[in-house]
Amino acid sequence: MIIELTHKEPFPFSNHYENLSKQRYFKRYFVKLLGIPEVQLMRLGADVEADRAYLFNKFHKIERNYEIEAWEPIESYRIAGEQE
Repeated sequence: MIIELTHKEPFPFSNHYENLSKQRYFKRYFVKLLGIPEVQLMRLGADVEADRAYLFNKFHKIERNYEIEAWEPIESYRIAGEQE
């Protein structure tokens, strides 16, 4: 399987509430971080007071675009052979 990361533009960290209201966010993302060979599965989080989003997993918390090489939202998944 090949996971293609098509987004090389900056991730929309700022204006969290506006992006959330316009449904521009997903719950999970594949993210290629600079200096790390493996693509990371990351979740979306938010700093409510700062109105900023961040991406996180067990090992990383990303709040700035200079740390990201590419990213791709994950809309959903399914298990092979099962119907939705």
